[in-house]
Amino acid sequence: MTLLREAHARSLELHDERGVLTSAAALVLTSHTVGNFRDMAEMLKHVAALKQPALALPAPDDELLVRTALLIGQLYVDLDDPDTDANVARLLALLEQPGGLDVNLRLAAARILLYFVEPRELRELGLRVNALVLPHLTDTTLQPHRHGQWLLRWRSCAGYAKDPLQEAAATESARALAERHGLRDVRFTLAFDEVGHSLNGGDLRRAERALAEAETLVDPGSLRELMLLDVTRMRVALIKGQVDDALFRAVRARKLAVELQCPGPMLGAYIVNEASVRLLLNDGIGARRQMEEAIPLLPPGFAQEVREMIAAMLASEALDRGDPRGREMMASVWSGLRERQFYDSFDGHPAFKARICMQALEQRIEVEFVTSVIRKCGLAPPANAPETWPWRLRLYALGRFEVQRDGVPLSAEGKGQRKPMELLRALIAHGATSRERGLPTGELIDLLWPDLEAEAPKASFDMTLMRLRKLLQVDGALTLAEGRLWLDPALVWCDVTAFERDCDALTALPEAPGAEAELSAAARRLRLRRDLRLFGSTSVEGWAVLARERLATRFANAITAYGGHLEEQAAWIAAIALYGHGATEDPLVEPFYRGLMRSHLALDQPAAAMRSFQRCRELLANVLGVPPSRETLALLASIPQA
Repeated sequence: MTLLREAHARSLELHDERGVLTSAAALVLTSHTVGNFRDMAEMLKHVAALKQPALALPAPDDELLVRTALLIGQLYVDLDDPDTDANVARLLALLEQPGGLDVNLRLAAARILLYFVEPRELRELGLRVNALVLPHLTDTTLQPHRHGQWLLRWRSCAGYAKDPLQEAAATESARALAERHGLRDVRFTLAFDEVGHSLNGGDLRRAERALAEAETLVDPGSLRELMLLDVTRMRVALIKGQVDDALFRAVRARKLAVELQCPGPMLGAYIVNEASVRLLLNDGIGARRQMEEAIPLLPPGFAQEVREMIAAMLASEALDRGDPRGREMMASVWSGLRERQFYDSFDGHPAFKARICMQALEQRIEVEFVTSVIRKCGLAPPANAPETWPWRLRLYALGRFEVQRDGVPLSAEGKGQRKPMELLRALIAHGATSRERGLPTGELIDLLWPDLEAEAPKASFDMTLMRLRKLLQVDGALTLAEGRLWLDPALVWCDVTAFERDCDALTALPEAPGAEAELSAAARRLRLRRDLRLFGSTSVEGWAVLARERLATRFANAITAYGGHLEEQAAWIAAIALYGHGATEDPLVEPFYRGLMRSHLALDQPAAAMRSFQRCRELLANVLGVPPSRETLALLASIPQA
């Protein structure tokens, strides 16, 4: 850039109008490429001379260079310039010329056009620009650096358009080019982008490997690359739950953007980035304030996206606290996104994006479009994602045993399927649905092959696991590591796990904001379950009997704890519904009947309280041959005319 500045100064001294214009345009284009915008505003004043009717640039290369610089100004500084579309049209006309243009300048201009395409979602125009570039990629005068910069931008454009084939092809071409020519900056950008792709898919280990590679490639003298690295570290910190560190990184990235004098749209993006982290620190007010501060700096498409992000945040908060307006608010957000076919909101924060997707599915809002967003963006499910999430596998073991792959039931019967399905049932029964709860292979062998010779069980286990994987046909669904086997919770939903999670929430009775709405939802889900027997009414293996008893105990504790909570709130009707469901599912749990008796008495319904006692006494006598406990009899004595 030093040579360009010197050339520009000489042109000014010599009153060389063409030299002033082209050197200023070259400085603008170079500033954009290296991410240092300190001279851009001054240079754009010179570039604006192109708009004067009397000025003509007879050389196509000169016109292409200056118009490209002019478009940069229109994209980042003069966002309301009425001549932007006309400038884009002229740039396209120049690029359509088969020859007569410097190939490196041609790719530089095409690359900037893609910055016009992306925020406006002009997918067809992006394909047209790519088609104009393709014939020139084999030009022997094309510089590897310029080629690499084009591939990176086209890769990003294809990613935004959710075109995985184009994105993958551009990625591989850029990687091969960088390796062949030692393009450090291209390798850095690829590693930087890989972190984002990995985090969107929930693959933290892969993201950390990519981050480590980016850290070895970063140029410590490039504030732009240091800024991008801070953004990457921020995203990794968020996934690891290190929110304070993430905020530190986001704040520093914004400050670096200010230091580089990034134009409004770029600075606005870093402000939005920081706001998104504040959102995860439960600083909703601060997050919205920063987003509103950023809106005037952003181009119309991005500004609209930020307004939708604010609306999504408000809707999510409303649903969390049980506000009845929450569903309508969230439905309005998703309706707008569907109409625009917009998939990119909260792309930098996949955890929050997954959360609002989950909330929409729970409320049955725009299910088809939300499902499409989840799949196209490769979102990992939140820890408590519901059955309606587009899981690769769903396992139903309460009241039945059914396996669904992508929503389609699999046959659980047939030659060679008995033992693989027994292995799957053992994993479900013992709660091996996460890395933390992985079941040791030795225990599995003892459960499933207790009578085989010492060497045979291990071989039988390996063969059965192979058959089960082949039957399920979902890569990664079963993970075997460090002598333990488990079902991957990012791919597999199990009704037993969901049931246990609801029971645990009702037993623990958390007091965090919004907890009442979550508890009510958990209780509602329990009431919707009509048969809680593990694997239904069929006979089960001995180890499954113990699992049934464990689930029954968990259910009883949950109903008793949450029922007592409802009684403390004098929510007697809700308590009666809860205890009644408990008594229907497990009619021999005496505390359920005491809860019914207390609740009916509180509503001045002594006859109903007496009926609850009589049912309890009859069941205990007929099934267990025992009388009611002293506590139940003491409560009976409090019923008028008992």
